[in-house]
Amino acid sequence: MDYKFPDKYNQYWRTSISEIDRNKINIRGYPLEELSGRISYTDAIVLCLRGEIPGPVESNVINAIFTAAMDHQFLNTTALAARTVVSANPDPVAGIAAGVLSFGRVTAGVPSFVVELLQEATAEAPDPGDFDAIAEKVVHDYRSTGRRIPGFGHPIHDMVGDHYTFRSQLLYDRVRDFGLPLDGMVALYERIHTVFLGTITKALPINVDGLMGAVFAELGYLPVEVHALAPFTMLPGIVAHVVEEIREGVPLRIVPESYYVGVPTRHRTDLPGAAKEGAS
Repeated sequence: MDYKFPDKYNQYWRTSISEIDRNKINIRGYPLEELSGRISYTDAIVLCLRGEIPGPVESNVINAIFTAAMDHQFLNTTALAARTVVSANPDPVAGIAAGVLSFGRVTAGVPSFVVELLQEATAEAPDPGDFDAIAEKVVHDYRSTGRRIPGFGHPIHDMVGDHYTFRSQLLYDRVRDFGLPLDGMVALYERIHTVFLGTITKALPINVDGLMGAVFAELGYLPVEVHALAPFTMLPGIVAHVVEEIREGVPLRIVPESYYVGVPTRHRTDLPGAAKEGAS
């Protein structure tokens, strides 16, 4: 086929992720034989995504993030979506895909929106080090426009201490013990939370997704990178739910009880032979 603009398609597909030739595979420049079985799966994910093998602090922190929210039983939509799909189509890949597709702004995908919030807030601030002013502005902007600040609140877990649920506190402790500085983005996020609590009457905690986002921001990750990594945080649970549903679940799951809230029963009066309204 002759293209009108052949030069347009020179090096049309390019990648800096991997290089493959006969009996040769390099990942981000590293020969596969130097990586396979010699770096952790977490490090391999970071290497593929960001181009470098993470150092010990980043490696441990990302691993802590990946294991902080492995499953939420049926409280989260990921398991429900995955199990419902495989109850009708017992293909594990279909179920896993359905679970991943439920990630977004409301659940599981929250960390990327926290990163976005923190990066934008510090980029626009006259003094990025003035956490009090930044926090006041963020809370005012969100509250005045009726938006929810991502990462605040949890349906069942209470606030432990000044900021966190038991699970987000656990992640905080792990990250601190691994040596990640917490006086930057994490401290700013805590300050935003403190200001926010002053505007409400409930003790809404920072949930684990919110802290994940603050930690990713501390590591310098971009929102798109964090959003792409979101499925890894709950993938172990999704996989387990899918397999359990296929092996032990109920074929063709239903909603056991639902409520109709539409108009009462009514009938067409314009059809041939239909009774006219008011006719006796």
